Amino acid sequence: MKSALAGNRQGWKIYCIAVAIALVVIYVAVLTAAFRPVHLVDLALTLLSFAGLYGYAFRRRILWPGFWRIQCFLFPAWEIAMNFYFSHNAAGISGSIALFVLILFFVPEYWALWRYGYRSPEIWGMEPSH
Repeated sequence: MKSALAGNRQGWKIYCIAVAIALVVIYVAVLTAAFRPVHLVDLALTLLSFAGLYGYAFRRRILWPGFWRIQCFLFPAWEIAMNFYFSHNAAGISGSIALFVLILFFVPEYWALWRYGYRSPEIWGMEPSH
């Protein structure tokens, strides 16, 4: 039996708000201190993915399921490329550890995007597939 909290996705809503706050802090710092054009691409993909997290947490239809089925794989791949290839961080081992912890913070978002695209028929008004 599911609890009342599980039914309304309270944890996902709280996580969504925490991610929103983290994104504001991160992008204010990045866009004012170390801006590069690639950061605009990163911001666009990040905002799209945040929209998916919001849609999942608050049970709202945003775009269509097929989009999220692609985005749930594209976004983590982009994050890895952005953080380890496009961002030239000279902070050494402590910077790498901080980056790893930051990426771990966003893992539930990747999971939510997957669930949003593949496992949320109640949001999209479809019959569940088994």
